[in-house]
Amino acid sequence: MRKIRLNVQWIVLVCIFLIIGCAGQRIGKPKLLATGFTFPEGPALDKDGNLYLVNFRATMIHKVSPDGMVSVVVDVGAFNNGAIFDKKGNLFIASSGLKAILKLDRAGKLSVATAISEGDSLLGPNDFAWDEEGRLYFTDPRSSGKNNLIGGIHYIDVERDGKTRKFAGGLSYPNGIAFDLDKTHLYVSETGSDRLLRFEVNPDGSAGTKEVFFELPEGSVPDGMKLDVEGNLWVAVNSLGEIWCFSPEGKKIDSIALPSKLVTNLTFGGKDMRTLYVTAPEDWVSNTGKVFTIRMPVAGVQVIPE
Repeated sequence: MRKIRLNVQWIVLVCIFLIIGCAGQRIGKPKLLATGFTFPEGPALDKDGNLYLVNFRATMIHKVSPDGMVSVVVDVGAFNNGAIFDKKGNLFIASSGLKAILKLDRAGKLSVATAISEGDSLLGPNDFAWDEEGRLYFTDPRSSGKNNLIGGIHYIDVERDGKTRKFAGGLSYPNGIAFDLDKTHLYVSETGSDRLLRFEVNPDGSAGTKEVFFELPEGSVPDGMKLDVEGNLWVAVNSLGEIWCFSPEGKKIDSIALPSKLVTNLTFGGKDMRTLYVTAPEDWVSNTGKVFTIRMPVAGVQVIPE
């Protein structure tokens, strides 16, 4: 009888441990980090944990410290959509207003990294992703849509010749962009068609075959995206004020509702890479846009190349 009682107690303890463990792995509630932005976009973390973001309608790049203090880094003087750091600490900015990729170096000097791809002017860049070869990929969607399939994807060969090359064209507002775990496929939000695309990436950086990864309901407006270490894709679904998670097989497996009308972009950070930073406007014009943090059950993939 005593042995049976001990076995029962052991089973109960194991069950309690599993329940607590599983509960500890749930997605946390969104916490407000900072507010007062006019359509915040393009979150990018430096190596000290400061969050840089694009204040789109106000033409400024802001820095948000880990404790939520906000400061202006630079006023570009034109609308901007995305930002990303390189391994040297330079900040690349997708300036849709200037139709160029800008580079802000560590000394605060702002310069044009590129405004032309293979002889053609850029339309208005939006978002970024690095590959492992030092190539910086970016979407270029401005003025494109379902009835104007001129949107493209390009890359700057930063580590080699510095030239900008075209990766893909004929797209309906290509927006968020992210590589899969082994960097052999590139995910893209085709916002104008409310779908996610996946491109094969050849060893030389050029595009292989293209496929539709997931079709969202009309008017969803898929936006920025990031990958976690399990290969799942987290996508800001702008007009729904939500973040959706997709498995590598293209199945929707989770979602997060934000206390905001819109969600534009996201990035993983923190010492364990399990804090999700989310940019969330209330509308296009007011200075009520916010940045939230969410503790995640899984770590994100580092976006700055090693």
